[in-house]
Amino acid sequence: MDNNKETKKYLNRDDIMSLFKSLASSQGFYGRLVRAINDASEEAREKFWQNLESKKFTDTLDVIIFIECE
Repeated sequence: MDNNKETKKYLNRDDIMSLFKSLASSQGFYGRLVRAINDASEEAREKFWQNLESKKFTDTLDVIIFIECE
């Protein structure tokens, strides 16, 4: 057993939403994204979060690249 192996922590919806909210203060795209997420139906919101969490992001930059390039 490898005791030195790090367990990766993947970003969850709370981490990602905090990122979006922090970017919203300076970038209109993220403000609109936060508003769209909050205004979506519960089913659509859950599908959105499940999709993002399934990507298993470990870094906020990866989330930004995914959102902006998708």
